[in-house]
Amino acid sequence: LRAKIAKLNTSINKKWKSQKAQVILILNKLFSEKVMIASKVVKPNNLKALRAALLDVIKSGYTNAPRTCHFPVKLAGSPWADGPNTEEEIEDFINNPDYPGKYGGLKRWQEDETLEGIVIAKEPPGKLNLKYTKDHFVCTVTCLNTNPAVVTINVNLGAVHLRSLERIESAKLIVIKAVLDDKFSYGLGDKNYQFGAEMFNNQKVKKVLSKLQITSNWQGKNTLIERKHRHLAKQIFNVLPEIDIHKLSVEVFKQVLVELVNRHALTSEIHELVLDNSLVKLLDKISQKVLAEWWRPPYALPYLMSALDETLGLSVLEIQGRVHGKTNEIQWLKIYGAKGAEEKARVSKLNGNNLEYK
Repeated sequence: LRAKIAKLNTSINKKWKSQKAQVILILNKLFSEKVMIASKVVKPNNLKALRAALLDVIKSGYTNAPRTCHFPVKLAGSPWADGPNTEEEIEDFINNPDYPGKYGGLKRWQEDETLEGIVIAKEPPGKLNLKYTKDHFVCTVTCLNTNPAVVTINVNLGAVHLRSLERIESAKLIVIKAVLDDKFSYGLGDKNYQFGAEMFNNQKVKKVLSKLQITSNWQGKNTLIERKHRHLAKQIFNVLPEIDIHKLSVEVFKQVLVELVNRHALTSEIHELVLDNSLVKLLDKISQKVLAEWWRPPYALPYLMSALDETLGLSVLEIQGRVHGKTNEIQWLKIYGAKGAEEKARVSKLNGNNLEYK
């Protein structure tokens, strides 16, 4: 696998200097269209190839959102466009420097001497429609060499752009973690979910806090739901014995829950008390896709990620997805790209910044 990636890299590097172009083309050779948002990179002056690529996206039932590759790398302000999605719009994009959008059309893009390539991807319909942003989510997958080693999936809900994870507040971050078991080829140990304070359901949290504060409402009863409340009360006492639960506000109680998360004391049995059921089901499905379906052959994600890291320094896999607005079922979930050591360090920092109870 490493030899295959190295050979691909050598071949692609002969034509492209932009690392962004190189990564996109390599990933498209390694992953099928079923797993990855399929992309092509074309030279900005090759109008025939550009027209053909844009038209192919439309005919395939997808939408266009062309973006750029630069050498030397452009750290900010790389142009992109929403569309073109008809033959007429394609001609407008190619010929009109004032094509609708922040960055205009191709002719304006070509004024930048660092422009090396145009990325044409088969973007799922509605991805850039602000009306549906709330239904989208982005993830990064990283294997961290901690002790024990873990795979982490950072999740940001209601976001289309991967860069949103660079500036996400810890209160809105969701992390899926699983221990890597080196005794087995594709072994994974314990899995857990971590939630920022804003991810808890306000109404549920308020109800649980009221129930815990009025102990006569639940002590002595033995229904499943009452046992879960007792278990939560016990976990709070074990982790934070100094607090008086009767004096807590809802917002402070959320921070207590975050501290339980950080201490691995908010067990899955308690999730339904304080979280939306649809949220937990979504995380279960993301885990199933990444840590089960993609984890094992034919995709063999841990081996592929290891080979990408050792060969190209790409250690973070980027994923985008969308759920059905009403059912919260996953509509699509696909790999978008990959990043290197700098992004891995950012992921490590994100996962290390546990909120503290104060």
